[in-house]
Amino acid sequence: MKNIVYKEDDIKEYFSKDRIKWEQFYESEKKVIQKTLHGLDNRLDTVSVLDIGCACGGLGVVLKEKFNISNYTGIEINHQAAKYAKQINPDFQIIEGDFLEVSKKVKDNYYDLAFSLSCIDWQNNFNLMLYELFAKVKPGGNLLISLRLTTEKSINDINQSYQYINYDGNKIGERAPYVIFNINDLLENLKKLNINDLYVYGYNGRPSETSVTPYKELCFCVFSIKKSLNDMKNNKLKMEIDLPNNIVNEIK
Repeated sequence: MKNIVYKEDDIKEYFSKDRIKWEQFYESEKKVIQKTLHGLDNRLDTVSVLDIGCACGGLGVVLKEKFNISNYTGIEINHQAAKYAKQINPDFQIIEGDFLEVSKKVKDNYYDLAFSLSCIDWQNNFNLMLYELFAKVKPGGNLLISLRLTTEKSINDINQSYQYINYDGNKIGERAPYVIFNINDLLENLKKLNINDLYVYGYNGRPSETSVTPYKELCFCVFSIKKSLNDMKNNKLKMEIDLPNNIVNEIK
């Protein structure tokens, strides 16, 4: 199944004004980004970043202004947002297209940090995108990814759970998959990767008002997943989990 190419102008209109300053990012994103950067061995001005679903490149702007990180590559599927990102961020590399189709344009095992903030859980091919994105992370680097968790059944089907791309709060416009994972299903997926350790922080909340989904409460979280320096798939995964008790108590 191909990924959805979002065509409307809503993404550019929203992300050209929002999520371009540190204070506009979610608490979970800020906490996990800061913790991950604090744990890096190299100087921040040498850190390389890959950001898929970058919209207008706001994360790149924030990382440069707040942390002096300027080696930034963004990939965006929406034409208007990608065009705008190229205009306002001439020093960044912005690639327009579906990540799965343009991923060969970026190196494997290269990036210190790879981001998917509200990206692969808004698309059709979650697992494939996860594995392909993780391949871009260098050994010892981190993948930072935002996700929705539940103690109930996972939903990865746009016919069962979706969100309208409409930032006025209306249920009109293009539809995106609203992917939700049972915590244990997700951990099983992550254990298939060559992971050294992971940190996750999140909190419970109501689904987006523009979403259509059977669950009334979800855990919104961000994972920082560290790639092993060597093949450690058979070793016990080190996990630091800062999630609500209802999620933690379900972990097997």
